[in-house]
Amino acid sequence: MLLWLLKRVLAMVPTLFGITFLTFLIITCAPGDPVALSMGAVGAESGEGGGGESQARKADAVKAKKKLLGIVEPERVVRVWAADAAPPEPRADGRPGRPRPLERTGDLGEFDAWPRCLALDGARGVLYVGTEDGRVAAFDAASGEERPAFRPPPFEPRARANGDPEVPSVGAIAASADGALVAAADTFGRIRVFAAADGAAAGEPPALGRPFRDLAYLPDGRLLSACDDSVIRVHDGATGAVVRELKGHTSFVAAIAVAPDGARAYSVGYDRKIRAWNLDSGAAREIGALGAAGNDLALSKDGTLLAAVGEDRGARVLDVRGDGGRGNDGPAPVVADFPGAHSRGVTAVAFLADASAIVTGAKDGTLRVWRIDERAQSAETPDTSCGEVGAVVVSADGASMYTASRADRKTPVVKRYVRWLGKLATLDFDRSFIDDERVIDKIAETLPVTIGLNLLSILVIYLVAVPVGVLMAVRRGKAFDRAASAVVFLLWSMPSFWFATLLIQQFASPSHFDWFPAVGLHSMNEKDLPYVPWLADWGAHLVLPLVVLTYGGFAGLSQYMRTSLLDSIAQDYVRTARAKGLSERVVVFKHALRNSLVTLVTLVGTLLPAMIGGSVIIEQIFTIEGMGRMGFLAIQQRDYPVIMAITTMSAVLTLLGMLVSDVLYAVVDPRISHQ
Repeated sequence: MLLWLLKRVLAMVPTLFGITFLTFLIITCAPGDPVALSMGAVGAESGEGGGGESQARKADAVKAKKKLLGIVEPERVVRVWAADAAPPEPRADGRPGRPRPLERTGDLGEFDAWPRCLALDGARGVLYVGTEDGRVAAFDAASGEERPAFRPPPFEPRARANGDPEVPSVGAIAASADGALVAAADTFGRIRVFAAADGAAAGEPPALGRPFRDLAYLPDGRLLSACDDSVIRVHDGATGAVVRELKGHTSFVAAIAVAPDGARAYSVGYDRKIRAWNLDSGAAREIGALGAAGNDLALSKDGTLLAAVGEDRGARVLDVRGDGGRGNDGPAPVVADFPGAHSRGVTAVAFLADASAIVTGAKDGTLRVWRIDERAQSAETPDTSCGEVGAVVVSADGASMYTASRADRKTPVVKRYVRWLGKLATLDFDRSFIDDERVIDKIAETLPVTIGLNLLSILVIYLVAVPVGVLMAVRRGKAFDRAASAVVFLLWSMPSFWFATLLIQQFASPSHFDWFPAVGLHSMNEKDLPYVPWLADWGAHLVLPLVVLTYGGFAGLSQYMRTSLLDSIAQDYVRTARAKGLSERVVVFKHALRNSLVTLVTLVGTLLPAMIGGSVIIEQIFTIEGMGRMGFLAIQQRDYPVIMAITTMSAVLTLLGMLVSDVLYAVVDPRISHQ
């Protein structure tokens, strides 16, 4: 018997494998994007067509849920683009037309965390990358190989209030003009200076405790920093020590840019103001403004044009040559303005080599190229989304461009399925789309309710239906059989939702008989009730749901019992038992009834999965927080992790029910033997 059970369990494995594969396939091949459809955000993540905050929230939710389902996985690389591979398309009049999309040519690195900021040493051809886990890495820009000699230690985490470690992110990075030093700053307000040759620590001033947003080296070796305390600081380039403070912004300083001569610098802040700084005198003047908080600045190679981007979703290019012909105190002329460049805030900007165009990256996951002389002419969005762009830098020769972004890539279907099977093996069904709770926790909370309700219903059904079916068969054609058959067919024909509504109207309504409650399984004050009143309250709440769950099964099972027993009574072995002079009670209950139970045992295989599916309507009508209602709401709200979990559990219960049926066959029929 044990060997047979083992073989039977092993035989269930391929079936379960096939069921899980079909479930996964249905979710994967659903028309459209199942996650986007569940959010009502078809196309929201593309970043096209405007949008605003509601669309932005939907796009974020879609991305998060795709990661939850394993549809996408993090792509923690620095992307490389051919910045000069495609010249602008010529127009009919011969003037340069619409810029062509950027062409992605490769990737740098495979990091443990998202790359967040970039710095390019054009003289030595080295690209420095700061990541969200506090690390700094160096790559050869030409070959794409990481420089193994440059391995500075990561920024250390700090303890949270509860004692858990909080890992800092590298918020800014810069390389000195001579290529000898690299400075990096983290979100805890710490600046470190490293030797570019081997990553050895050169200096670290005391931490400010406020995140740094940007760093830039001056030609003379000094270092500028932009901080959340609205101050721009001048540091000693080798040690990081603060030499001077420049105050003028009224909020966070988001970005800084240094002129080629090193005498001027520019900044933009969350106060929307664009300022020009005289680094000798420390004087500042406002040269422009954005429509919302600023995020990034870029200066053309010759220092004549300044591009600024921010949360207003646009880009603005200013002429910063001298005083622009308007006097030193006036604003800089606007050369080009690109309002609504993206559907979300623009986070990064860079000039192409010839300063004829700028490249912008945004939170909507797109890169766009904008020709300055054509004002609002935009390139198409690249085919491959960049994720939320954190930084954009262009090589000194203008041939390549590098982007750091929170990007994702599609996970191959086979890989997704293998991961999903691994999670199923550990009962990890991920988290619900609706309330972000772990699905297994939701199941653990609702499954006992459904199992308990259905087991009680099954017990009542069998205790009533089997004796009634036996009496109907024994008294075939008599008044009891005709009356019971009429009642059974009447009950069988009544839809459960209609019968439940009728019971609520008649027995749970103040206008009729307000005898039983019709909502939930307990009253609101159940926790305050002593045990006996609590038990009475629970019993009162059970009456109506139990009646609705029971009447249909009672009607069907009693008919099955009657038909099966009549078939057994007509067999030769029953006539032989009667011929031997055995009493009718012995003939029916000892000989005929036992063989009739084989049919009822077959029905056991359908009872376990029916516990979930069969209670959907009842739990919904009576507002019972069980598995059936949870599955119904999950289907309505397209909560795919919950749907997949319930489907898988139903498959397991079906196979388990079949196994129980096979075992019970040997119990009720000695002729059946499992070897």
